Amino acid sequence: MVDLSIIIVTYNVKDLLRRCLESVRDNSGGLNVETFVVDNNSHDGTAEAVRREFPEVRLIESATNGGYAYANNLALREVLKRPDWIEELERSRTEA
Repeated sequence: MVDLSIIIVTYNVKDLLRRCLESVRDNSGGLNVETFVVDNNSHDGTAEAVRREFPEVRLIESATNGGYAYANNLALREVLKRPDWIEELERSRTEA
């Protein structure tokens, strides 16, 4: 069961993304974290770096830079494919 889904949208910020993903990995506090990176057609090797250094991250490579909302929606579609997402949402609402 996933405790937290994180969506990160990126475009040509490989070094900043590396630091961000290291921080997520090092500070998850025991939560089961699912991290998505949506790469908006970067040309600086961002996608390759994610694949090589962060195999646990779910990388979505967009063929076009459709912008922030477009990229978030690509990842959200993946989150919503999980059959248990509505139960997790309800559980988190009632535990709050």
